[in-house]
Amino acid sequence: LWTDIQNNPSERTLGQQICAFQDRTAFLNSTEIPTLVISGDCDSVVPVGLTLKMFHKLSRKVRSLHVMCGVEHYPNAEVPEELSRVIDQFLTRNY
Repeated sequence: LWTDIQNNPSERTLGQQICAFQDRTAFLNSTEIPTLVISGDCDSVVPVGLTLKMFHKLSRKVRSLHVMCGVEHYPNAEVPEELSRVIDQFLTRNY
C-alpha cells in the first residue's frame, strides 16, 4: 500500500487536495449515522485545524473524533494496526 501511495501521480495528489477542502458536514448531519472522523496531527493535505472545524459542525449525537499523533495523511499506510484498533472500537461502540 505504501509503495502504491508513493507511486501516485502528482495529479492525483493535487486532486485529493482540492477535494479535501470540501465541507461535507451538511450531508453527514442529514444521515444521523454515527460518524468517526480520523485525522493525523501532521497531515499537510487536510490540516488537523480544518478537520476540527468540520468536526465541530457535526451533530454531537453522532460525532466521534480520533487524532493520531505523529501521523500524516495516510494512517492506513503509516499506522495500520492503530487505525484498525480505532475503527474496531468505534464499530463495537456504535453497532
